[in-house]
Amino acid sequence: MSFIILILCLYSVGISGRRLPEHYQGRIINGDVTTIDQYPSAAVPLLYDCFINVYREFCGASIINSRTILTAAHCIVQHVPISYWQMRVGSTFSNRGGVVHPASKIFIYPYYNSRTEDNDIGLIQTSVPFSFNSLVSPARIAEWNYYLPDGEPVTAVGWGMNDTSSHIGSDQLRKIHLNTINWKLCDTIFQKIGLSVDENMLCIGIPGGGVGGQCGGDSGSPVYHNDVIVGVCSWGHEECDNPNFPHVNMLVSRYAYWIKDNAK
Repeated sequence: MSFIILILCLYSVGISGRRLPEHYQGRIINGDVTTIDQYPSAAVPLLYDCFINVYREFCGASIINSRTILTAAHCIVQHVPISYWQMRVGSTFSNRGGVVHPASKIFIYPYYNSRTEDNDIGLIQTSVPFSFNSLVSPARIAEWNYYLPDGEPVTAVGWGMNDTSSHIGSDQLRKIHLNTINWKLCDTIFQKIGLSVDENMLCIGIPGGGVGGQCGGDSGSPVYHNDVIVGVCSWGHEECDNPNFPHVNMLVSRYAYWIKDNAK
């Protein structure tokens, strides 16, 4: 039995510390610090590192009901025991405060493609409901018919790295205001480097180009439009501060039915 546990431990540490290809990472670059009372649905998935016996921040997420958080599939498609996952809610900080809940179940969107990162949507559930208050509160998700025009202002939040020279995530929650970008235009831009964008994805960036936005630890974190979750951070260019490339999220409205069917 101890040998099996050691193998699982080695595997989990390997994946929790792994670096996804750079174009599949997310962090808030040039964002402003904020507090959890401003975004009480923001949550932090924690993955167990058994070598140092701690749970570490692993991506971002958002609360969508009393037992469920929404995140990116690539964050949680890890073959480890469910006991290796926890969720921190109600804290401005990624590594302390708030309330930590053990996970009880994980859902990966059935058509998730780990090669292209299409359908990069997942859920984590807890057996113990969250206690809602001013610091812990669910956000609405965009319904299947939610209208989000091109050029619309949105807000991305997360605890990822906020400096391209750093490999350490931001301890404090950050936000940045961006705008939506037409997915076909976004696809044309990424085709130049051999990547593709489709209608299931939401591209966001600074109008006219500019340094700032998502880029390592923000994968799975939410994008809000009028307090509604419209995007889940998925991937972007390897140079996160490259002003010529938008940031790519999953378009939540495309997955509204699946999310609601499983987030019970």
